[in-house]
Amino acid sequence: EYRDTHGPVLGERPDAADIFNAYRPYQDQRVALLEAELGPDATLLEVGCSAGQFLDAVKDRVGKATGVEPDPLAAEHAATTTGCSVYPNLQALPKGRYDIICLFQVVEHMGNPLEELAAVTRYLADGGTLCVEVPSLTDPLLTLYDNAAYRRFFYHEAHAFYFSPKSLRALMKQLGFTGLVYGVQDYTFLNHLHWQYANKPQPDCHAGLKAEWPAGPLPEYGNLLDRFAFEVDRRYKMALIQAGCTENIAFLGTRI
Repeated sequence: EYRDTHGPVLGERPDAADIFNAYRPYQDQRVALLEAELGPDATLLEVGCSAGQFLDAVKDRVGKATGVEPDPLAAEHAATTTGCSVYPNLQALPKGRYDIICLFQVVEHMGNPLEELAAVTRYLADGGTLCVEVPSLTDPLLTLYDNAAYRRFFYHEAHAFYFSPKSLRALMKQLGFTGLVYGVQDYTFLNHLHWQYANKPQPDCHAGLKAEWPAGPLPEYGNLLDRFAFEVDRRYKMALIQAGCTENIAFLGTRI
């Protein structure tokens, strides 16, 4: 049901290849967040790796990258496309082995985040790094813009929990971890303008994730306007991060 309404193309149910192709180009922020932890000797586990988009982006930056994905079609695509081992659950994996464990857009779907994350962290090596990214209640379209149409889009049954920076830190503290919460903003200022004026999502994720000026009657100015849009978007996202209003937040830390 979630995929029927929240795929990369509005109104179309995606397959695993669609998901991979849609989101693979937009993994740079996640890789950059983990930059200091990566290296040829590092072992990385992504729990909820979907179709393999992040694994593909990070696999050449670590000694070994492994995924866990319960959706069999997504898991098969991830394994085939990335060459990484992908398992349906954690049970087949060695505990205490992984230097980095990542969960991107997963914890909000858990029925009991505290219990389920505690089970995941048993697979983290001593001194290892946990990275958890979730949608944020400080999303600018909820807070700065108070967009009613987006509010109806944001809240849905597939998300069992919602987090603020404060509650995410509290969850991590209960798990025995210390670290920092970072603001992560993927969607562009053009996407926010679209929501404000159209009161609905853009037709596909590329329109919202890529800072390209919309096509107009003067295509010869396209490159100039794209450069303008890119720079405005870069500064806009920096301002949102500084204001503490981003669509996602990510915890990065280690055991206390």
